[in-house]
Amino acid sequence: MAGTDSLFARYRHAQLLVAVALLLLVDPFLSGYVGTRILDAFLIVTLISAIVACASSRRHIVIGVSLAVCVMVALFLRERGKIESADLALSLLAICFFAYVIALVLGSVFRDERQVSLNTICGGLSVYLLLGLLWAFVFAVLESAVPHSFEGIDHTGGTGYRRFFAFSFVTLTTLGYGNVVPLTARAEALAFSEAIVGQLYLTVLVARLVALNLLHGSDRVEP
Repeated sequence: MAGTDSLFARYRHAQLLVAVALLLLVDPFLSGYVGTRILDAFLIVTLISAIVACASSRRHIVIGVSLAVCVMVALFLRERGKIESADLALSLLAICFFAYVIALVLGSVFRDERQVSLNTICGGLSVYLLLGLLWAFVFAVLESAVPHSFEGIDHTGGTGYRRFFAFSFVTLTTLGYGNVVPLTARAEALAFSEAIVGQLYLTVLVARLVALNLLHGSDRVEP
């Protein structure tokens, strides 16, 4: 059991990376067959994976679990239609959760910077994807608070976070399809700030981690 626990700890950032990647891929490929609730299910899996990845102390676990439970409750209330502002509450709670996880994973990455491993690089890449998730919820909050801040958003069934996934990552990577367009100054500011953060993050942090890994000549996975 100890060996299994140690192996699981070593791959905690890698499993978070896989969970986030699956969250992004499941909706376009599976929702047409099993319904849109599959996205909420994978969001819960991502929450659990994020908690495991950040489980470096009891305090971090307690805070992470508390925030994750709040997000799950908001998901349940939205599905049941218990409160009108469930979408907004869900997005706000998810922003708090993912911001907390990003801070913890980045802290772990910086601590491991002198001995960069594959797990460290996975942590850096996980943060990049988490930034895209975080901004998707930020866009959802803005659209809920100020309707029609974006053009090209389907408002059928509300302004849930799933409607901003593609736009967020298109913006993060500066791909810019143009099918969704910010219409207000606030929306534009959020969009270009995400693009700037995404490019700086890749060129500064992730590139540095990969270079350090090659420099050290180590492919070992360290906890």
